[in-house]
Amino acid sequence: NSIPITEETIPFIIERTRDVKPKVRESALLALKNKVDFDMLNEKQRVEILLSGFTERCFTTYEAAVKLLCCSWMKRFKFDPLELIRNLNPTENYPGCEKAIRANIHVAEGTSKSILAELSPAE
Repeated sequence: NSIPITEETIPFIIERTRDVKPKVRESALLALKNKVDFDMLNEKQRVEILLSGFTERCFTTYEAAVKLLCCSWMKRFKFDPLELIRNLNPTENYPGCEKAIRANIHVAEGTSKSILAELSPAE
């Protein structure tokens, strides 16, 4: 959280989403959610974040990635999952897109009340 967010530091923050320590991964995902606009990331970076965040090995990392997706990126697209997926290029990035859709379904089913509570109106 102490690193300033610039085009030069974003790759290092993304790299921390793959750290061995869950708290580091969660902090990196939180920084991306709160300080990095979707448009500041290139396609490869967006997919890398999804693939590293949507891990089954650690629920807290998964939840932080879902919050990034649903409370930041989805808001950017006025909560239209198809528009989000179009911007992730599904023909090239099928695994990341699939994980994003599955996370959206998970939240829509209402099984993650903490994530639903954080949603704010679309911009």
